[in-house]
Amino acid sequence: MVAAALCSRDSFFALRDPDKRVAELLKDQIYFRERLIGFDHWEAPENLESSLVKSWKFYYHSLVWLAPLRHVYRIVPDENYKDVYLRNIREWLTRHGIPPTPLPTQKEPGDYTWYDMSAAWRTMVIIGAISMSGPEPDLIDYLSGHADVLMDDTYYAGLGNHALHQNYALMSAATVLNRQDQLESALTRIEALRQISIDDEGVALEGSAGYHLFNMDWWLNMDHQLKQVSRFVDDIAEIQIPDMRSFLRSIIAPDGKIIPLGDSTMSKGLYRNVINEYPDHFTSFIEDDPTLVHALSCGLEGTPATETMQVFSDGFWFSRCRSNDREPRCQSHATIKFGPGLAERVHAHDDAGSITFYPRGIRLLEEGGMFGYYGGNRREFVKSNLAHNTVVVPGRKYYRSAVSPLHNARSTPDFDQAEVEVLALERTRWRRLVAHAHGDDLMLIQDIVDAGDATFQQIFNLGDGFRVVEMHDGRVDVQDEAGNRASMVWLSRDANLGMVYGREVPLMGWRSTFEGELHPITCITAGFSPTAKETNVKVALAIVMLAKEEDFRDIALDNIRFRATSTLFDLRRKTEVLECMVTFGGNDTASRVNRRLK
Repeated sequence: MVAAALCSRDSFFALRDPDKRVAELLKDQIYFRERLIGFDHWEAPENLESSLVKSWKFYYHSLVWLAPLRHVYRIVPDENYKDVYLRNIREWLTRHGIPPTPLPTQKEPGDYTWYDMSAAWRTMVIIGAISMSGPEPDLIDYLSGHADVLMDDTYYAGLGNHALHQNYALMSAATVLNRQDQLESALTRIEALRQISIDDEGVALEGSAGYHLFNMDWWLNMDHQLKQVSRFVDDIAEIQIPDMRSFLRSIIAPDGKIIPLGDSTMSKGLYRNVINEYPDHFTSFIEDDPTLVHALSCGLEGTPATETMQVFSDGFWFSRCRSNDREPRCQSHATIKFGPGLAERVHAHDDAGSITFYPRGIRLLEEGGMFGYYGGNRREFVKSNLAHNTVVVPGRKYYRSAVSPLHNARSTPDFDQAEVEVLALERTRWRRLVAHAHGDDLMLIQDIVDAGDATFQQIFNLGDGFRVVEMHDGRVDVQDEAGNRASMVWLSRDANLGMVYGREVPLMGWRSTFEGELHPITCITAGFSPTAKETNVKVALAIVMLAKEEDFRDIALDNIRFRATSTLFDLRRKTEVLECMVTFGGNDTASRVNRRLK
């Protein structure tokens, strides 16, 4: 049967604990975000925070919460499962089945009954009902109505995963309904969407680490669905989907969790555990890549990658230590963001030039997280440049349409480095050099800023648990609850150092680890004011993670020299001196670290 074949996989998300979900549905309860909501309380759940209300409305009206009944029914054909499934669909369609005029949009979703993703997911739920009960006239009529809405060009999202789900649903509905015109429209849209959704390097073009995994699953499902449709329709063109595993490997930190770039939430455990909750076909695809398995298992399985640096042209630079002298979870890791902003990447943040730094695998400099999808000052904060490790000019706008280019990226035995020009700040141009000494838990950051006569700030959001031990004379010493210590030492100029922790007005010094959650963190600020004749202000700092046996007094910088295309300094540690030279701006001499004992 066509409907059954098209429901062999779900297009929405990983289905977890279907037997448990069925037992709850039989008690008139819907599982949502680790809480149960009664059928009779869906309009105003009492056990739901305000930040999750819109997510709940979208989820409820999509009807995907009924999917476990169909999954279990295929294995145990209990008529009660089918009856609950069909009854709830019909009750919803009776209440809300007539589309509004005008149709809602992403920016104006209305009450979420006919939100673009709600309607797309619900279309597949209706096809699921037909697979269980046969082509009953009312279900066919409602499916046809949904297909007509999905065909409307003014309703089509045209970009991102919302458009992907709309196309998936329209193609599936058209196949069930034998509507060749709708099928051709869906296939044309899918081909065009693929070109603007995944680049040839296999990166999902949404500006987000978290959404890369989602898109991998969704596009693999799309590929499967196209094959299913080709069983019933002749001459379905094959759509080539690039391998997306290389980028997934890069966004796994040494601790086995995701690097929260763009809209991303941290998993409570290893990211491999998240992936293992997906269907077997997806996890098998992941496990077929030994270097990805190595990253996901924190080096316990698989094969390590050999390169220390990876660059993806859509805006991601990664550097990872590959030393055989350390366990993989203790390797140093760094990133810098560049490329297009939120105007072109729907789940991106205002993070051009922002860095993360995980020396010894410890999250020392971290991004802001996601918080939620539906506006409000907390959502806007985590997207803003204040929640990232970047340069800000108070009072100046961040242009989300700007594209900030990568000018140079290279790898030497001692350093991986990159230079990014940030064009997103109003009346400001600034350029950031980041050089990661991946074997020494050391990072050099050098910013050249032209903000006119305005004061600007470097901001650094510390990882959870890090607190300032001492701040003085262009230096900040920090330590976390586990006793890990790091020093941030400015090489030039007098930095006006400050600290913010959980400030409410305006918001600063916060991070969101999970959706709907925000917690205070320490944010370091370094302010600089140009002199009367300066047009470009150069500021630089070194960040170093101390070894277990080192104390803050063991760490010092001296012999600092700034040249046109190089920066040199000596990092004094407890037992050795690292003589560092970082070259840039067309200097072909390799950056290096020379070591000598004290």
